[in-house]
Amino acid sequence: MPFLPLVVSLLFTLTSAHRGLLTKPSCDDDYGTSATALNIPDASISWAFKHYLDCTHRVVWTKFTNPEPDFRFYVGVGIPPVQRQAATRADALIIGPGLPTLSDADMQSLPVELQNDRVWSTQGGVGAVIHRSPQDQSSCAHLGTVMQGISSVVNGRCDFFEPFGQTHSWRVLDADNNVIPLAQQTYYVAVFLQQHTSGKLGIALGTWTENFWAPMEIATPTCVRDMSDFSEKNGDQTNCFPVVACPAVPPISKTTCEPRDASCPLGAVCSGSKDCCVAFNSMMGCGGECCQPAKKLWDDVNLAMHRAMALQFTGAVDVDFVRGMIPHHAGAVAMCDVLLLNLTCTPLDEAGVLDGLVHFCQHVKFKQETELGGMRAWLAARALQETSVCSSDGMAGHDGHMGMDGCGNTTTWSSQAFIAANRDMHSGMAINYTCDHSVDFIRQMIPHHAAAIVMCEILSNATVGGTTATAQPDAYLTELCANITQAQRAEIAWLSAWLAGRGKSLIAPCEACADGEPFTEPEMPCEDLLYTSQLCHLVGGDLNCKCATLTAQYQCGTTANLTGPAMVNPSAECRRTCGLCPAERPPLLPTPCPGPGGLVAKDATMGNASHGHGQCASCPDLHTHSAQLPLCPSLWVMLLINLMTVVTLVLAA
Repeated sequence: MPFLPLVVSLLFTLTSAHRGLLTKPSCDDDYGTSATALNIPDASISWAFKHYLDCTHRVVWTKFTNPEPDFRFYVGVGIPPVQRQAATRADALIIGPGLPTLSDADMQSLPVELQNDRVWSTQGGVGAVIHRSPQDQSSCAHLGTVMQGISSVVNGRCDFFEPFGQTHSWRVLDADNNVIPLAQQTYYVAVFLQQHTSGKLGIALGTWTENFWAPMEIATPTCVRDMSDFSEKNGDQTNCFPVVACPAVPPISKTTCEPRDASCPLGAVCSGSKDCCVAFNSMMGCGGECCQPAKKLWDDVNLAMHRAMALQFTGAVDVDFVRGMIPHHAGAVAMCDVLLLNLTCTPLDEAGVLDGLVHFCQHVKFKQETELGGMRAWLAARALQETSVCSSDGMAGHDGHMGMDGCGNTTTWSSQAFIAANRDMHSGMAINYTCDHSVDFIRQMIPHHAAAIVMCEILSNATVGGTTATAQPDAYLTELCANITQAQRAEIAWLSAWLAGRGKSLIAPCEACADGEPFTEPEMPCEDLLYTSQLCHLVGGDLNCKCATLTAQYQCGTTANLTGPAMVNPSAECRRTCGLCPAERPPLLPTPCPGPGGLVAKDATMGNASHGHGQCASCPDLHTHSAQLPLCPSLWVMLLINLMTVVTLVLAA
């Protein structure tokens, strides 16, 4: 992996997707003093978390180790855009050595709870910097340059709209350019409301540097309140999260609304009992003895996509391309739904959680659904049906048990090429499941994305100017493939770095190499990554966020500081454009075994190596979720409902 050190240690450019500082929102007694402050694992990247102050404490605390002298640190606060929080104003205090001494007046202005915290006595010579929310929130003048560029005034309030989660928040505090003087010293951040009331807060800290790749220990708070709809776009939550004067009499109930359910039954991982699972005979993939419901979900999604891509080929490369790409795109959306909705029960608007995979899936859904609309319009303009699938008779098969590659005009070179791409994609997606749902998702998504690029190459080769030209170029399809190729290559590189940063192989084939040697790890891709950044999408949009534009303004090999804690480093975000990648890219769908025999089935001692048979007698406890549940009959009912939903989504898309 020659490019791994470079990939994992990038200084990212113009990125702002906050990594989740917690596995779920905090509240009540969580992080209420400096002694129980929430630790920020790495202050040099972007973090965020949500908190509800219920009057148990006046302040929510975080702390960090300063990574370098005169480090620039950011803190910002947003609140839900709801009327009961219209008067909410939040202040922030950064405390630590080498900062200015607070005046007596400033100290007396702080909440008594904060004045009396032990931080002032246990840290010798500490100072502090205080930031206050302005009372006038009718403009965005109180925001720094970065947030001003992506916020606007809506109905008389400074509003930030996050397009992928489709959520709004009122930005009440934005404090950037804080110079933290002393390296390797501990600093604290105390956030509190100006008025002693309850209320929701969304807190962002660190820098604008995005890094979901480095593995870090993410804390889990004690809070049981369900704050998954933080912005309350799905309805008013006054009964659950009232804004009242403190101390609250009577105390704010923790059980008025249903507590957040920490379990996620379909994503449960068995921990050793041989009767905790029911073996499932998968058609695609192996392993997964300890997460049979997850394995069945993946199998159904992948098979539905494969079947929908087994077209009744016309031999017209553009028509066959569009009809194959539609279920391909719908399959990516369905895969994200399996990961987020079924296996991890993760709210779709929590962009920073699940180590960046929610943000990734938000982007996938946004982009794929946009392109799905365009492809359907392309077919409709030509009075062509969207689907043209084969009956069970006359199918061209290749492996005996899947038995379906397509029908119709399958003898043309383009039909053969599409069939081969579909086979290679699904062979790559037929992985040895680990029951680490994020890892399994990524290992399937990489060959899925690679196949889209291959399909675009087939289309390009078939048009005028291509190597096997048989059709006139189509302006829309040319632009579509340019966008697909740019996006999928960047995302493959992002996903690969995610796995490599955690010491995970990029592939997990079910078979073994014929010569008995271990499979060869694919080469790490080296691509422009600017496209994958969230701020990139916010300030320019996917089609306008290009390395050619960035490198025209900022020269490769240089860095420049923007207003606020953001750094422009074109050589990090635009490695290929800056000439830092090998000219020849590694194969999109690599062969794990370079020897002449290729892959062969593992012997019977490997358990369910080929089709997923096996028991759960020695399953490791992976702690994927807190619940370790047996697969009981009621769970099969839930599983059936979810499978019907997934298959319907893919076939109807």
